[in-house]
Amino acid sequence: EDLRPKLREALEAGISDGSLERAVLGLKVVRPAWLPKEGPRNADVPPERWGLTLEQWAACVAAGALACEAAGHGTQEPTAKTHLPHNMDRILELCVKPWTAGTGSSMALLLNRKEPLKPELMISYSWQASAAEIMTTVLSKAVASWTFETRVWCRAFSVYHANDAAAPDLDAFRRAAASMPSLGALVLRTSGAPPWSRLWCIYEFMEIDQADLQVTPVFSAAYGMEVYAKDRDRRSASSAASDIDAALAECAVEAEARALRERLAGRVSQEQLNQQLRDFWCSAHEQAAESVQDLSKELRDIRKRRGGLAALERIARETVAQAGLF
Repeated sequence: EDLRPKLREALEAGISDGSLERAVLGLKVVRPAWLPKEGPRNADVPPERWGLTLEQWAACVAAGALACEAAGHGTQEPTAKTHLPHNMDRILELCVKPWTAGTGSSMALLLNRKEPLKPELMISYSWQASAAEIMTTVLSKAVASWTFETRVWCRAFSVYHANDAAAPDLDAFRRAAASMPSLGALVLRTSGAPPWSRLWCIYEFMEIDQADLQVTPVFSAAYGMEVYAKDRDRRSASSAASDIDAALAECAVEAEARALRERLAGRVSQEQLNQQLRDFWCSAHEQAAESVQDLSKELRDIRKRRGGLAALERIARETVAQAGLF
């Protein structure tokens, strides 16, 4: 009952008119009833207006993951750390592309067809990561720092993907970042899917840096526990990012991989790129480790005094804001 309307609609999609039964039979991946069937075309709207609210973004992620789940699609087995076996790559192929095919409009422009939105925040994450992990990580940060009405730009839902024959649009993210979103950019590190292993994430990081945006690194709960529950030593934690090699980064589409590598090579040398990524992520890990150390100390102090619950809430919010840990 605490879910916002579009989130609730996403979770209930497909259970009112027999469509869930059709999905389970594998006939189709159910298209949410709340997603309009037409809107302005991306070709007619500048990338600086391809935003959507965090509420809409979460509804899209939830609807995609649950539609895939209901239809029985996917081969990745769930694990103790990943409860929904669907990543953004799968949601894009099975949901976003068929749901937007023939419209020329991205999910963002369909949802905001009357007034396309200028983003306040850029979001970058690996599409190989669990959709559930991505959503809980972003929303946990939103609870601490922003609102459900915060306008975001993300490649999965801001860009029109159904035209497979089109050349990769490398300039869309650049132009959106260059419009100087007031809240800067959010870059995610989730378990099992480091952003430096994907070419698109590296390219987005470089465009964010080029635009001189404030960058907020955020770690998922699963990754935070994986790293910091075992060893809270700052130097040990930062070593997770010290061996980054952008040359090993991958992209599922060969044409996109070539275009991205050419664009990156025209900016910096391979060694400069590696060093820039290592410096950023090592610093992010060290800052997170320091926040966890501070949290552990304050939690011990809480046990010794009254009013612990209020103090715990304050510390939890501060930790999310500083370390990005859910």
